[in-house]
Amino acid sequence: MTNIVNFPVKFKRTNLTPQKRVFYLGYCYFGPILCQEVQNIFLKRHGYKNGERRWSIIIYAGYTESDSRRYSIELDSCLENDVPDMIEKFNLDQDVTFEELRMMGWDGHVEHSAKIKHIFFPVYDDIQFPSFARPIHRHQFGITLMAQSAGTPEFLAGKGLYAYTFYHEARCGFVWMNLRKYSTNEIKTVPVRIVGKLSKHFKKKHFKERSSSFFK
Repeated sequence: MTNIVNFPVKFKRTNLTPQKRVFYLGYCYFGPILCQEVQNIFLKRHGYKNGERRWSIIIYAGYTESDSRRYSIELDSCLENDVPDMIEKFNLDQDVTFEELRMMGWDGHVEHSAKIKHIFFPVYDDIQFPSFARPIHRHQFGITLMAQSAGTPEFLAGKGLYAYTFYHEARCGFVWMNLRKYSTNEIKTVPVRIVGKLSKHFKKKHFKERSSSFFK
């Protein structure tokens, strides 16, 4: 005779720390000048010990040039609250946001300053980034951006969250978009690069075309 055992129903829990412990951040150059090697950089989350948790920056490489095996080599480590500073030391601060760190299981606390709000330029202080927008790269901060910033915030003022515009003639690789701040309901216009492809519905709703006389 067959016995039927009814197991209890498992419910999904929200905000779980991900089981994955190693996350890709970006790449850095190692070695002497003009003979640099590109190394992929990873962020590793360790377990709690004595009430504290450490994080590490690691690479996968051989200990010698002739070694075909790859090992996990730790380049730096720190306590939870110091993770943003450690990432910045490797010039990877533009490649990861605080929102992404939280998704990796980071639960650090930092002082209310420019670095807490975003590990990048002050223009992004306290900005909430949606999944389809990211800060622009360092090399894009220049004369073109300064020229566009002269009147773009005024043009997008009052046009709502995610309203955006861009400059066809500039071909600069970024748009100007209205994003919300964390600490207030204030909306700020900042330059962002679009990640992925925006839907036709999104473009129709949020794109604001400038008149031909704009900035003349």
